[in-house]
Amino acid sequence: MFQTLSRETGRSLNELVQEALERFLEEWEDRRDAEDAKKALEEYERDGGGMSLDAFVRDLGLRT
Repeated sequence: MFQTLSRETGRSLNELVQEALERFLEEWEDRRDAEDAKKALEEYERDGGGMSLDAFVRDLGLRT
């Protein structure tokens, strides 16, 4: 496949494989980011949508 594309486009095999790998890694990273965002949203919703400022400050130990 890459060899045929290399001949048809005049681009080196190495260049084509490197471009394909870069695209794959970008898409893989995008999928991971989307999965992480989905998990964070689910956790946020499961925990009732966050916490009040007072509870946040108290959890940090800044105020009792």
